[in-house]
Amino acid sequence: MLSAKSASPENYEPEDENASITEQYWSSLEEKRLVLKIDLSILLFLMFSFFSLQLDRSNISNALTGGIGKDIHCTTDEIATGNQLQSAAIVIMEIPSNIIIHKVGCLPLLIAQGVLWGLVAIFQSFITGKKSYYATRWLLGMFEAGFIPGSIYVISRFYKRNELATRTTLFYFGNYFAAAVGSLIAAGILGMPFHKNWHPWRFLFMIEGCITIFATLLLAIFVARSPENPSPVHNLFSFFSKREERIMQDRLKYYDSKPSDNSDVTPITLKNIFKSIFLWRNWLHLMMNFLQIAPYGGLQLFSPKIIKSLGFSTVRANALASIGPFGLCFFSLTAAWLSDRYKTRGLLMLLTLAYSITFAGVLQSMRIGVTKKWTMFAMITMINAGVGTAQSLNNSWLAINSRRTLDRSVGLAMCVMGANLAAIAGQNFFKDKDAPVYHPAFVAILCFYGVSILWCSGIMFIYYSINNRLKFEFGRFGRFFRGSLRVDDESHSSEIHVDEVSTAPEWKYQF
Repeated sequence: MLSAKSASPENYEPEDENASITEQYWSSLEEKRLVLKIDLSILLFLMFSFFSLQLDRSNISNALTGGIGKDIHCTTDEIATGNQLQSAAIVIMEIPSNIIIHKVGCLPLLIAQGVLWGLVAIFQSFITGKKSYYATRWLLGMFEAGFIPGSIYVISRFYKRNELATRTTLFYFGNYFAAAVGSLIAAGILGMPFHKNWHPWRFLFMIEGCITIFATLLLAIFVARSPENPSPVHNLFSFFSKREERIMQDRLKYYDSKPSDNSDVTPITLKNIFKSIFLWRNWLHLMMNFLQIAPYGGLQLFSPKIIKSLGFSTVRANALASIGPFGLCFFSLTAAWLSDRYKTRGLLMLLTLAYSITFAGVLQSMRIGVTKKWTMFAMITMINAGVGTAQSLNNSWLAINSRRTLDRSVGLAMCVMGANLAAIAGQNFFKDKDAPVYHPAFVAILCFYGVSILWCSGIMFIYYSINNRLKFEFGRFGRFFRGSLRVDDESHSSEIHVDEVSTAPEWKYQF
């Protein structure tokens, strides 16, 4: 084996696989090609699966404009209740799903989930009343639980800290793009002619359920399990050469000054799970998701209906509703790139929240029938273009600041729980009795965004305080943080308190 000094970057590899990486033995071009390969063979297919998940989760808003309520004899509030049951099932099953992930492996569980919720999505085509509608929405949520944090966990194992925010946001593109394209797909399907009792919204559920099954098949064929085991679940082939597999592992050690996730041998016990659940950082980010996603949950469900109430047809309302999510794709990617480029997380979140609260205030002052319909549509589009941007930033912020696998996995699950609790709350903003103006809903949205800005500022201050070894006193609150704040170490039992951060100089929280 050539030494590091005599070998060229193309043929040098360290002799000891477990040795710490003190010198880069690969070229920058080689690493760029490897990252692009990871993007195309792993991230792209996870994005497509998230796209299909979001189609199945959000198509009820399109079906609402297509007459599903009349066909199954449900009011708009009862349709919203079914959607809330789906979110409740996700909240209840999120932590158990992540425990199963650590027991049986992440990728096999994600594939199994895709098949199950795809079948349920197809079976929605046959619902006939409120009971069957509620049952399928509950099952859909139960089988979707754990998919988002599980996917982000897979992504976090392949990328460096300064690559993670952009990749997490690209993963969320599946979500945002589904909101945009889903409305266009729905506009086409809902414009189909009626076939006796088989109404177009039934075709909508059937077609989008089949898309999920196809996306899951691609996931099983192409996606690698981890840098240490880069073969797909079938083990028939790998897209990566032996050298690429080695670089994939070593670049994480070299740049992040930490072992790969495979070396984290934290046992999956109830004690360690509860430690991760009650970790202060996870609750901060869960609450952040709850506060800033609640408005998104309501607007995503009711935007097509609000646009239709302005005087547009069903098909045109669904098509127009897609414009805002396309803007969201642009804003979220821009924010994530800036976040990785300048290594700032909270500040970008504050800017996106300020954008959203501005247009929420404008909408709150408008009135249907008084304001020109195209002006009001423009404001609805502008708020929908920025309303979910902070979600991917918050999730990547947590993942970047979590050093242990179990803490990261449980923390991301809690973030998804916060998002689904927010969806339940947000959908309650919009009530039939307030239609078509929904004045109380936009007042609630303003309040939630105001508190979100304060909460985000608080998280930034806490991370800043830890990094600078500040001792702050806030009564019981201060004593709680001073006794429990810790920088993650290799073992779950090792705690580094605020006044001991200097013992881990390599680790700094990003804020």
